[in-house]
Amino acid sequence: MYRLISIVLLLSGCSLLRPPVDQDMAPFVTKWEKTTGITNHVGVEFGETPGFSVGMCRYLYGHSREVVINKEYWQNSSNRIRNRLIFHELGHCMLNMDHSKNI
Repeated sequence: MYRLISIVLLLSGCSLLRPPVDQDMAPFVTKWEKTTGITNHVGVEFGETPGFSVGMCRYLYGHSREVVINKEYWQNSSNRIRNRLIFHELGHCMLNMDHSKNI
């Protein structure tokens, strides 16, 4: 019975299986999904970032990842900067993109 319930939840795309996305960042994540055509599969939340970084893609156990954004920076940024930050960090987490010296 538990196996059947698990299969039904997986096939239905149950929202319980989606990673957490902070409600302040959700509109920007949705815009990323619409722009790229890729469904986000990583958590996007506020948290501590090292040094002077304002956002990061943190690697968790296995192949799991999450985007972590500095809340103070976010609160003091325009929507244009917020959008660029989310696109940048999701590029790292979802597309396996690294920083390039050519840009």
